[in-house]
Amino acid sequence: MPDETTERLERLQAMIGQSPSGMTKLLGITVVALEPGRAVVRCTPGEQHGNTRGTTHGGLAAAMIDTATGAAVITTLEDGESTATVDLNVKYVRRVRPDGGPIDCEATVVHRGRRMATIDAKITDGDGRLLSHGSATMIVRSKDAS
Repeated sequence: MPDETTERLERLQAMIGQSPSGMTKLLGITVVALEPGRAVVRCTPGEQHGNTRGTTHGGLAAAMIDTATGAAVITTLEDGESTATVDLNVKYVRRVRPDGGPIDCEATVVHRGRRMATIDAKITDGDGRLLSHGSATMIVRSKDAS
């Protein structure tokens, strides 16, 4: 018989290929992989993500990092726990062109404490080139916390 952790991960894996929220749906961000302490999300930047300089707006990278880091932490939660972003840090390495194909953001939980989690993330293009990287700190709330 599967344990609670296995059942929870199976429920989360049902999100693969989906946009987990209204914001991610609007931006076209989908979940492509989930496993304990790790998540990968994907987006294909287009004209709708552009800025006035003809490249992709940096907010897309921030949204991808926030989504992937949140999903990675969610894979570590116990029943009744929830999480929220406390701090998000993004470093831009290369510009992203709206016609450059899909980009992936992989996030890995570095530390998961009772109340806080730290997660690292990197965004790469189809050739594996680093485009952006960042980190997040997330609070972990129990169902008893207010």
